[in-house]
Amino acid sequence: MKKLFIVFILTGILFSCSNDDDPNNQMISENIDLLNTEDYEYDLGSFGDEEGAEIITQAEHFDISELNRDVDTGKILYQYKPQEGFVGSDFVEITTNRGSDGASSGNDISTVKIKFNVTE
Repeated sequence: MKKLFIVFILTGILFSCSNDDDPNNQMISENIDLLNTEDYEYDLGSFGDEEGAEIITQAEHFDISELNRDVDTGKILYQYKPQEGFVGSDFVEITTNRGSDGASSGNDISTVKIKFNVTE
């Protein structure tokens, strides 16, 4: 019975550990003040063929909210334009993946959270 109890305790400890201290995982937060007539662009940098970025949480009040990759340079840009006449807050969350060995996706993960404060 003691062995079973110890197994449960060790399993709980293993599953309760998080990747927050993992140096390969970064969290970037941006607060952007924007007029509802302005466009915004965020440069995520250059990526290799097996690396990339993905929108995890899509903005809600947008005319444009997308990732665009330049195939020649590998650079990925996030572009945002609020809906015409929208005033308020909007939010997008993007993950990036770098550190590929050429055969698989990388293990250097970043999360970019951008909060937009849109005014007239």
